[in-house]
Amino acid sequence: MLINFFCRHKPQTLTSRQTHETKGMLLGFVGVVMFSLTLPLTRIAVAELSPYFMTFGRSTLAGICALLLFVMTKPTLPSLF
Repeated sequence: MLINFFCRHKPQTLTSRQTHETKGMLLGFVGVVMFSLTLPLTRIAVAELSPYFMTFGRSTLAGICALLLFVMTKPTLPSLF
């Protein structure tokens, strides 16, 4: 009886909304994994490098990555009205 249900059940096609949600969840998961690795890697790096170098290096690298992403995607600026 259960096998008969699965044989009659036709697979649904993914809608555009579902694919965007899946992509968003995947990108969110990747972001969480990347963020979770920052603390252990920072502890390792601070043992060898100056804490000030690590602080300013991380913020500079993040700023450069954000600037490159901004230049590559060329998003439109939001309007106030």
